[in-house]
Amino acid sequence: MARTDRWCEPSGAVRKVVGLSLQRAQAISIRWMVLPDRIEQMAAGIAVDLVKGSCCYRMTMLAIIPDDETRWRWMRIVTWNCHMAFHRKYEQLLALRPDVAVIPECGSIDVLRQRAPDFQPTSAIWIGDSERKGLGVFSFGSYRAEQSNLYRDNCPYIVPVKIDGPVEFNLLAVWACHAKANSFETRLGPLRRSLDLYRGFMGERSTVVAGDFNDNVRWDKPKRLNNHGMNVSELQKRGLVSAYHQYRDEEQGAELEPTIYWRDRKVDGPRYHIDYCFIPAGWTKSIASLTVGSFDDWVGNGLSDHVPIIIDLEFKSS
Repeated sequence: MARTDRWCEPSGAVRKVVGLSLQRAQAISIRWMVLPDRIEQMAAGIAVDLVKGSCCYRMTMLAIIPDDETRWRWMRIVTWNCHMAFHRKYEQLLALRPDVAVIPECGSIDVLRQRAPDFQPTSAIWIGDSERKGLGVFSFGSYRAEQSNLYRDNCPYIVPVKIDGPVEFNLLAVWACHAKANSFETRLGPLRRSLDLYRGFMGERSTVVAGDFNDNVRWDKPKRLNNHGMNVSELQKRGLVSAYHQYRDEEQGAELEPTIYWRDRKVDGPRYHIDYCFIPAGWTKSIASLTVGSFDDWVGNGLSDHVPIIIDLEFKSS
């Protein structure tokens, strides 16, 4: 009997399930508030009402996974612009229990080692020009991250990373800065140029592009140097789609959930959706849940001007 810590997704719906396999019961229980005895009831063919809560609840789940049946691979990706001083905020990230985390505006690895010695990811990658503020990528648990030797520093700040673990993929981690001397070349911004620079890397295996894009189609203009719609179109040509927009069924520019509360950090102030996680189109059916952090939990208490995006994926493997 295995013991697994997971989270369940917020909503307000109620479902009834009857006679699931034990593996599928396990998968459902990850997303719904289900007590251990309910898992076995579902597997035994007993009808069980599953009621989602109004917020994320941590739960410990007991599950039996026979060796001769289908197994499920789980992965949680988190992207959160921490607005610097990550050494004082890493516990908030750990509370989300990510497998892979993209953290823009993060201090350097040396800063974290000195000021947050208890922060012990399985892998840590960082790029930047200031030790106080760069782009971090961290892995946890069964996952490992390795910076690709294809990395070039002329697209601030985007880094290609290989992720190995239960789910293997390539990652372009993004903190797109548009005010650097080398931010624009031939009218193309850092993200758009990186898609050409790392075309071969993205073609090696399934690729995720995640982080702070600092952009939204609401700001697109015909003569603007960096149009978000152009980036989205290019990502779609590479077979990638925004996990948030697919899961929420919302259009670019019409997002109901902001990821940045800009300038004055007020819930009713300027707010925009500028953080994204683009995944292979074939992964969209594997999205188990997607959560955007709340204002109170991440901005109202002074942690950052951004809230995280948390994506849970479940993959069936024989």
